[in-house]
Amino acid sequence: MSRLLLAVFFGLLLGVATRMAMGHDHPPPQTCEDTCKEVAQQAHDACVAGGTDTATCDAQAQAMLEQCLTDQCGVAPPSTCTEQCEVTAQQSYNKALGRGRSGARAARHAQFLFHRCENKCARTGN
Repeated sequence: MSRLLLAVFFGLLLGVATRMAMGHDHPPPQTCEDTCKEVAQQAHDACVAGGTDTATCDAQAQAMLEQCLTDQCGVAPPSTCTEQCEVTAQQSYNKALGRGRSGARAARHAQFLFHRCENKCARTGN
């Protein structure tokens, strides 16, 4: 009889351990990204409840999410099209200087690349 009780006890213990490992008894821990999304959503909901228009609340919640991801999670926000144009122009300028071109000529070419890229951003809506 004691063997039977012992087998039942270990069977129950194994079942509880399996359920815990599978997350049935405890929710999985939130990721940093999930926490930031939740905070941004709460801020959005409070913003809308306060009477601010939805578009403004959307923008503020997105900015809050990106700031939280950067500050708390170490995730860089996605760069804008214009920021990518700036990087491309700066790289072009540095390469031109490295090849011995004058600063003025390198700057003119970098400005040309930047404006062309920025116009493309405007056409594509980025």
